[in-house]
Amino acid sequence: MAEMTVEMMDLINNMAAPYLATASKEGVPNVVPCGSTRAINPDTITITALHLDKTFRNLEENPRVALVFHSELGKKGALRDVRGWQIKGDAALVKSGEYYERAKEGAAKRFGEEAAEKVKAAVVIRVKEIYNIATGPDAGNRVA
Repeated sequence: MAEMTVEMMDLINNMAAPYLATASKEGVPNVVPCGSTRAINPDTITITALHLDKTFRNLEENPRVALVFHSELGKKGALRDVRGWQIKGDAALVKSGEYYERAKEGAAKRFGEEAAEKVKAAVVIRVKEIYNIATGPDAGNRVA
């Protein structure tokens, strides 16, 4: 198990839509932006599953995921100023309990009660590895 730093958790919680990568049991990849993503604690991330049909199917077949998140791009889209990481871990579809109720509450606050009723599950990711995605000599290195 790896743990995120406070900086990493803040980036996840403040980024508009981190990118979640999943794969089917045949290994067909899928990447989607996920707007309702929260770092709950140093080793747990949740995503509210509202419209993630292909992702949902992939997770039922294959729990391995990667999540990419980063700071804003620099001037004119410059990557040299970006801080960011890729998290690899295992995800579970949680359809009841604390994480599910939190997902519904978050959807209700952000989009209204009607959206809360459409929440299919909370995607709960357990962080296993963390890699640096920023440019420079440490690019691609495992940090935790």
